[in-house]
Amino acid sequence: MALFPLTTVLLVWAMIRRARLFLHRAQLTGYKPSEFTQWVVGQSLPAWLPWKFPVLLITLGALSFWGVDWLSETALSVTASGLALLWTLTLGGGREVPIKKPLVWTPRVKRLSTTLFTISLAVLLAGAFVTLSPLLWQTGWGWVTGSAFNGLETWLSNPIPWYMWVLVVDMALPLWLLLALFVNRPIEQSVQRGYKKAAKKKLADHPGLTVVAITGSFGKTSTKYMLAKLLEQRYSVCFTPGSYNTPMGLCKVINQDLQSHHQVLLLEMGTRYPGDIAELCDLAQPDLSVITEVGAAHLDTLGSLDGVQEEKGTLAKRLKPGGALVLNHMNPRVSAMATWGPSNKTVWMAGWVEESPEQGDGEHGNGGRNGEQDSQDMHDEVWAGQKGADGINQVTHTHVRASKPTFTPEGSTFALHFTPSRESIHETSSTESLETQSAEISLPILGEHAVLNFTLAASAALQLGLRLETIASAASSMPEVEHRLQRRPMGDYLVLDDAFNSNPVGAKHALDVLVRMEGNQKWILTPGFVEMGVEQESLQRTFGEQLGQASLDGYLLIGPKQTSSIREGILASNPSMESRIHTFRSTAEAQAWLSEHQKPGDIILYENDLPDTYNE
Repeated sequence: MALFPLTTVLLVWAMIRRARLFLHRAQLTGYKPSEFTQWVVGQSLPAWLPWKFPVLLITLGALSFWGVDWLSETALSVTASGLALLWTLTLGGGREVPIKKPLVWTPRVKRLSTTLFTISLAVLLAGAFVTLSPLLWQTGWGWVTGSAFNGLETWLSNPIPWYMWVLVVDMALPLWLLLALFVNRPIEQSVQRGYKKAAKKKLADHPGLTVVAITGSFGKTSTKYMLAKLLEQRYSVCFTPGSYNTPMGLCKVINQDLQSHHQVLLLEMGTRYPGDIAELCDLAQPDLSVITEVGAAHLDTLGSLDGVQEEKGTLAKRLKPGGALVLNHMNPRVSAMATWGPSNKTVWMAGWVEESPEQGDGEHGNGGRNGEQDSQDMHDEVWAGQKGADGINQVTHTHVRASKPTFTPEGSTFALHFTPSRESIHETSSTESLETQSAEISLPILGEHAVLNFTLAASAALQLGLRLETIASAASSMPEVEHRLQRRPMGDYLVLDDAFNSNPVGAKHALDVLVRMEGNQKWILTPGFVEMGVEQESLQRTFGEQLGQASLDGYLLIGPKQTSSIREGILASNPSMESRIHTFRSTAEAQAWLSEHQKPGDIILYENDLPDTYNE
């Protein structure tokens, strides 16, 4: 009997440890019941239900059924408590795995954990009542007499049903957490409405603020940091840190970081589901919109490239009348958005070409990449036929082009050409000429995509009145963006950290950089891509073929199932690479293996790093 309270406390302690695991997964999946359910269903049972659970449950059941015949009540109680203690002290609590992004005890997590605790406690008490009530019934429910205590003593003398019930409640923790998510949904919606209301009021109290919004399938974070660096040469800028691109992320920045002295609010807007960009624009409608790319990202939730284009294009449609729209002219799905949104706006077309505009051959408008041609006259190109409230309206196009790019292990150099229009000359700008202006740019950031991102950032900066000379000067000290093809010297070897890149285009650019660099052995460590919908396997296989053609010294693939199509692609394009392919279940396992095989002068590309929810 003395073991009963100790055993119960330890069983509940093991349950709390597992509850923390599921709270963490709920946070990583954005507190969305559907995505949390997908994680539970998609994991192998040991990931959330260790095999010891059913083993202990069956053992206790057998002990309760047969043990009464050959064990005394005391021996039965001690044996059951001993097994439960063994579980909690050595086996319980779920599988421990290395954590990349730990649980953050935000107010939302605290509210969710309170609800989860309340539900679990209610179910436990219900089990106690069910297992105890028959004994109390037999003793007449004499709560104030000794008979009740006799019934309780009988219950404690055989605690096996109670221990089994605690284990069942523990096993069903994912179900209780799902219930807690649904219970808390109205509470969280109310909290979010409050944050949004406060953010909108703060923006309304800041009428002179220029709101700049950036979105795209990829490149938006890098472009944001480049633009922030440029604008800080002239303005006081408040911008979202890291990948803060959700409604609550934007609310946090606006409510906590935006101050009265700020002149520009620079926001990154992300999306996973249709309507996400619209929700962000409801919060902060942009005066200037920048759209970097439309490509293979979030195809599982947006359905197709058409769905991605429609969702990203919301930023063009929700632009304030009279605002400016900066588009990547090298992506046809993005350049097509020039006619979207308000009819009175300035459109900037940005990209890079092999030759300078002065050497125009009729293909400079898209860098000779798409087989489309622009007008050779880059002055005030007007697209007519867009109907607005006053009939046919004009949309002014301004071009910013990078030409003759040269890529080195230190970054890139290129010429930046700006052909202004009258509408694109900011009222505070000293630029008056409509002649094409040029400047030599030295950008200490790796990759072709960095050049494109810079032309987009430069276009937005020019729209807001910066001089081309100022932009060129700021470019030379442009910092690398963390985890986006960032160079990280690690003693006698070099890491190219592209861990926050999870798209096929960026991965190919990173691979090209790795191939161009001089080094000893060249390695890639990657789990491939996710959230690509029905295109997942084909995109990964294509990436594998690109890897095989690169003939690297080693391929470290994370996740046997996740990367099987990458392996197939490598072998399809270069069968001789089979001995160089190494598959691991986790990044930590791959890093441990690599530390024993790498040599001085090696270069290691970390391409994408999936969150803990994708552990196999």
